[in-house]
Parts: sequence; C-alpha cells; structure tokens
Amino acid sequence: MPDPLHHVLQVAIGRRRLRALLGSASAGATVGLALSFLSVIWHRLARPDWSLPLALGTLVAGGVLVGAAIGRMRRRPDELGAAIELERHHLMKERLSSALYAERAPRTECHAELAALVIADGESHAARVDVIRAVPIGTPRSARTAGILGVLVLAAWGLIPPLDLFGREEGRESARREEKRIEEKARSLQERATRLEEIAEKHPLSPETQRLLADLKKPRSLPRTETPREAARKPLADLEALKKRAETLRERDAMQGLDDLLRTMQGIDERMETPEGERARRAMSEGSPQRASEAMQALAKQLAASAGEMSDAELQGYARDLEKLAAALGSLPEISKELAKALSQLKAGDLSGAAQALGENALDLEKLAQLMREKNLLDQISKEIEFTQDELAQLPTEWRTGPPPEICPDCLKGT
Repeated sequence: MPDPLHHVLQVAIGRRRLRALLGSASAGATVGLALSFLSVIWHRLARPDWSLPLALGTLVAGGVLVGAAIGRMRRRPDELGAAIELERHHLMKERLSSALYAERAPRTECHAELAALVIADGESHAARVDVIRAVPIGTPRSARTAGILGVLVLAAWGLIPPLDLFGREEGRESARREEKRIEEKARSLQERATRLEEIAEKHPLSPETQRLLADLKKPRSLPRTETPREAARKPLADLEALKKRAETLRERDAMQGLDDLLRTMQGIDERMETPEGERARRAMSEGSPQRASEAMQALAKQLAASAGEMSDAELQGYARDLEKLAAALGSLPEISKELAKALSQLKAGDLSGAAQALGENALDLEKLAQLMREKNLLDQISKEIEFTQDELAQLPTEWRTGPPPEICPDCLKGT
C-alpha cells in the first residue's frame, strides 16, 4: 500500500489532469462554436451547397476533440506541482514539497536522520489533506463563453432567414428542375425506343441495328452540376454518338441506291393482263417490295401448279406480263435478271423452271424489303434522337410541349 504522501499526490495529479482536460476541451468547443456561428451566418447569406447541421456538429465535435488532444499533449501535472497546490490550499508552508525533496535528494546534501524527520512530517500532514477541496474541478472559464456562443448559434440559425445573396440556391433549384426534365425526356426516349424494338423484333435486322436499338433504350447517367446548360451536355453527347451510328448504318453499302431502286419500281404504270402480274405491278408501284415478293411467290406457285395444263393464251398473257416487268426493271439487274430468266423459260414452255426463277426473284424482293424495313427503322431512330436532342438543347424557359415523332408500325412492313 502506498504511503499517505504519495497516495494523496497521485489523487491530486489525477484531478489536476481531469481539470486540465476539461479546460482544453471547453476551449476547443469555444473555438468550434465560434466557427459554427460564422458558418450559420455564411450559410444564411450565401446558401452554399453543404449541410448546415452536419457542418455544425463537425465543428463542435472537432473542436472538443482537438482541444482535448492538445491538452493531453501539454506538460503533464507532476508530484511537485500537485504538492505545491495542496500546500497553498492548506497553508502547510512547504511540508509536502520538502518531503518530496528529502526523498529524492542525495544523502550528501541531506542527512539521513533529517530526511527521515522531514518525510515523516510530510506524511503526517498528507494524512490530513482534503484533496477534493484542495484540487477542485469546477466549470472551466471558457465554458461560459462556449454557452454564450451556443445560444448565438441557435439564435442565428432560427432567426436569420435564408437570403441567398449570390443566387446559388436559385441556380441549384434550376439545375434540379433541368435534371428532372432531362430524366423525363430520356425516359420518354427509352419508352419510344422500346416500342420501336417491339415492332422491329418481328423482322430480321442486322446485328449492328439491333445493338443500336438496345443502346437507345438504356438509361442515361446524368452529371451533377449547378448549371442548367451543363446538365444536358453529357446526354446530348451520348445521343449524338447514337445518331452517328444510325447514320453510318444508314449509309453502308447495302443501303446505297435503295431510294433510286424504289423510285424505279414505283414508275411501273403499265397495266398487266393476269391477276398475279397486276398484283405484283400494283405492289411495286406502291413501293412495297414485300407485297411484290408475295405476288411473285403466288405467280411462281400458279405456274408450277399449272404445268402442262395452261392454255397458250394464258401462257402468252403471263409472258407479256413478265416482259413488261423485266423491261420496266431493266436498270435494276439485281431484280430483273430472274424475271428475264423466267420469261425465257416460260417462252420455252418450261413452267417449272420459270416458277423456280420467279421464286428466286421473290427472295430478292424479300431481301430488298428487309433492307427497306431496316432503312425506315434507322430513319425513325434518327428522328427520335433529333427530337430528343432538340428538346434537351432548350433552356427551361424555352421548354417545348410539342409531340415526339409518330411511330408508324406500317413503316416496317417494307412500304
């Protein structure tokens, strides 16, 4: 068990440390509250983009922790300092500090018997010390200042209205409205792209066009910005990239000359003699290679089924129809060569061969119809993108209310 002198001194040292810690933490809280008061004023006047409650809590808690850490790093209370404070309170005239000196002094400086008497005297006086009264732990001086600052912080927070002198909150609100508008437009584009995909999935498309449709209906990430103009920049750039992809697909080699080919087909205006021939002519004149393909298939079946049973007049009628079609499509060798072949075989009396050649012609028309469908789809995609780009490029004061491009299911029927 420690002697009374050192026991009393250790208790006094602990209380002095606690008092110093509370004082430094209170001083840190005072600094934190002073900064909090300035933060409230700035937040009310300038409306910066950060959370005021979080900032106040961080400043006060940080001030307390930093102050306590600084207090811990300062010189620690020692036994001599504790002894002097106890002596001052109890008016002991250096009884405790002298005992400490006698313990630590070399025997050459302090006689052993004298040292023992001084130490015994110190221990006897230490037994009568009231450490709690001698080393009080009261409210730190800075606590009152901290309390006043705390009241000022709450008063400023509750009484000063948000002024937004620099218009920052207005800018953020405008950016939020613009972000919401962009989300709505992007979602509308995704819905229309989904409708296009549902229509297009019934028809064969190139893998590149299928990927373009899939990318068109993907959600678009939006940048976080306070400037309405900046909010639409990334979505606009994404849409421009998709538009260029659509244009590249639209201009590939397989698509070249489709318009001229279609105009040539639509220029057939001479009446046919057979129902199947007239059906093919009408489909071509209406710009529907799909229906023209179906008419050629029907004509091929008719010839194949009537082999050996068809009259000369009927044969001549079919031959004249094929001759007219072949002549009208003469500038389109990819379409007319099978017609010429079918005509030659029909004149030779080979109805089966003529039917086979017409079947090949029907396949060519079907491929043409597929390209027409894909071209129309790419045109529709470009219109959808351009419409959304046009809307996104507007400022909030110029928002449009016009309808998006009409999605036409018939446009993918090869017409």
